[in-house]
Amino acid sequence: MTRAANARIAGFTYLFYAAIGICLQLLMHRATSVDGNAPTIARIGEHATDVRMAILITLLECFSALVLAVALYRDHAGPGPRACRCFDSRRRVNFS
Repeated sequence: MTRAANARIAGFTYLFYAAIGICLQLLMHRATSVDGNAPTIARIGEHATDVRMAILITLLECFSALVLAVALYRDHAGPGPRACRCFDSRRRVNFS
């Protein structure tokens, strides 16, 4: 893929990651916005669907973070001359 395609994927994934993070916080706040352990557990029981959706959103968030990391890595370590290559395989570190 080209750098432009990787940049588009990374940009969309970052916006998606932020949006689902906000949704996750809203859902969990609705389910856990009381003081104490017993009322919190009771409230989670009342909002079981919200908690299940929050678990699904958390999995989506993890997947989008992985896609974002791969897209950013591919954009950084892609072909062509670069001014700064942090992941250059020819550069070795000697700790002796």
